Amino acid sequence: MDLDNEIAKCDKKLDLVRLNLQKVVKLESQPEYEETVPVNVRAANLEKVIFWIFIIVIWCVLTMFV
Repeated sequence: MDLDNEIAKCDKKLDLVRLNLQKVVKLESQPEYEETVPVNVRAANLEKVIFWIFIIVIWCVLTMFV
């Protein structure tokens, strides 16, 4: 297994995670977000954001040891 190749693959996936996180944060920052988006959708978005932040933090910690 080529470690550099695997890290590059993970970096690409991490970029997608960051992009998705930015999209949700931008959506949530809209003034009418609270009034127009149903509670269940807001809750699902919050779960996604928490998960994506977790992935980013874990990746940052793991890359410190490589």
